[in-house]
Amino acid sequence: KEGGLMLPSSAKIFAAPVEAEVLRREIEGYGCMYGLDMSPIGDWQLARHCREPQVELVEASRLLAPPVLAADLGDLCALKAGSTREFIADVSFVALRAGQ
Repeated sequence: KEGGLMLPSSAKIFAAPVEAEVLRREIEGYGCMYGLDMSPIGDWQLARHCREPQVELVEASRLLAPPVLAADLGDLCALKAGSTREFIADVSFVALRAGQ
């Protein structure tokens, strides 16, 4: 509504590599079953999972590197409809520890 108040009024998107133990176990579960190589199904599941945005509350202990700013959306009132449907971010991380 014109002149209305939007909460939140601004937004930032951060990204960080995390340990994803549940996903790792799920993908590894598609190994060899009864002599059949099921790994292509695991590869497909991983690719499907990575195509979709993952929004998750992550415990700090799962972080493999500090979060970095991926996008600053600024004033949300000034955004045009659909402008956040897709964005590309050039980010890099310095790993603090190895993951599983």
